[in-house]
Amino acid sequence: MINQITSPNKIALGYTEWIEQTERTASKKIEFGTWWRLDATYWRVSWIEDTREFYAAERKPSDRFVVLSSLEKKEVNDLMHKWFDGDNLRALFGRFGYDPA
Repeated sequence: MINQITSPNKIALGYTEWIEQTERTASKKIEFGTWWRLDATYWRVSWIEDTREFYAAERKPSDRFVVLSSLEKKEVNDLMHKWFDGDNLRALFGRFGYDPA
């Protein structure tokens, strides 16, 4: 099941199970906020150092998330430092060729 839920660019259920895996709980994370909007929902965007996963997770009580890409720390910092689209999660998804329509 883990291979299915970590498929890049697919919104999946199972965020709690996925984030609680040892390689993620033990790793440092960079948080980019919990204010990201997708239609009428709010999401948080984060990056996990050990796994290099750049992901978005819908705020609770939802258990949905999407792994957008595997990025090095410099890549994710460069991407987010140059971010000009505010809290528009759809625009961020578009940077990775993903349309959640």
